[in-house]
Amino acid sequence: MGIEQITKIIELAKEAANGKDNFKEGAVGSNGYGFVFRAADVNPSPSNPYIFSVSSQKLCGAGAQRDFLERVEGNSLSQKFETIRNISHGKISQVDLFRYERNFDLRLAGSVKTLVPDLWFGGYERVFDVWMFAVTPEGHMFPATLYWRQSGLSFGAWASYGMSYFLKERFFPEDFVNLINFTPFESSDEELNLFLDALEFALKKVPVSDFWGVNLADYGYVYIGIKNGVPFERPLYPTKYSNDAEAGKELESLLGKKIKTADGESFTIYRLPDDRWLYCIEFEHSILSKGRNKMFNYAGFILDIYNKIMNEKKKKKQRRSLNLCLGKNLKPKMVIRLLFTDYQTTNGHTVLSLSLRCGKS
Repeated sequence: MGIEQITKIIELAKEAANGKDNFKEGAVGSNGYGFVFRAADVNPSPSNPYIFSVSSQKLCGAGAQRDFLERVEGNSLSQKFETIRNISHGKISQVDLFRYERNFDLRLAGSVKTLVPDLWFGGYERVFDVWMFAVTPEGHMFPATLYWRQSGLSFGAWASYGMSYFLKERFFPEDFVNLINFTPFESSDEELNLFLDALEFALKKVPVSDFWGVNLADYGYVYIGIKNGVPFERPLYPTKYSNDAEAGKELESLLGKKIKTADGESFTIYRLPDDRWLYCIEFEHSILSKGRNKMFNYAGFILDIYNKIMNEKKKKKQRRSLNLCLGKNLKPKMVIRLLFTDYQTTNGHTVLSLSLRCGKS
């Protein structure tokens, strides 16, 4: 990515601020503010030295988490943090401290997915993370981040654009820094609230896309996302097998490949991004209970499911071979009538029971 593409991003942000949205290019605006969203790497790379999230800092909560600390009871920061500790230990409900239900944040995430189609969700204490470039009615221009991690939906930015302790060098190229004229860390409370209002209003204009991800938090795995426009959040309880490490090695050659069941249903196995242990087996159609088509678990469990599917496929192939063998070896004076006598359903699979009757012609 060259500076020309960054210049285009800035132009898209300015156009969105003036009312010309471009969802396909990830640009949307509201009330004189313009935003352009991009999927971001954690660190800059030689091919993309502009769009990354390293060294950005949380400026404030967004969405349901906005002004969270102000709503926490306590006359001092230490008292507020004690209240937060009680919330994390389940002694106090945190629902009343949110601006609204978290389902609305999932809808905002679905709007971000529309603007950034290749965005992936989930990971260790992570739902998503995007880079954005913003312009304001005052003419301020700056990069920022919108992300959802352990503290919920948040807005982040860079306090300065100079040296980084982690990178040991200037983390934005000079040609990009010359285009930036502001850091939101210099904003007043009123300016910040106006910015966050505009950001939220802009995202609400964007159609919501379905997405899913698995988030690993302190309390375990949570399967979250939007399906058919409806937000969902469901805990997962994966089963540990003693052979998970060995099973993971066996699954390596199967990851990402389309495989068929005995009934011709396609499925794919893959390891979840940003997670060393959890795997998903995804069926092409919703053949699992409650209309689901995904199953999450550790390697040993997923390999066990795969082996059962393949054994069933092998048995069905053997039954077909038997029928062909019977057909090829009919004696001239024998008639074999195959009568399909019954249909049974076992675990959602149809089984044909058949009887063989032999007699002289």
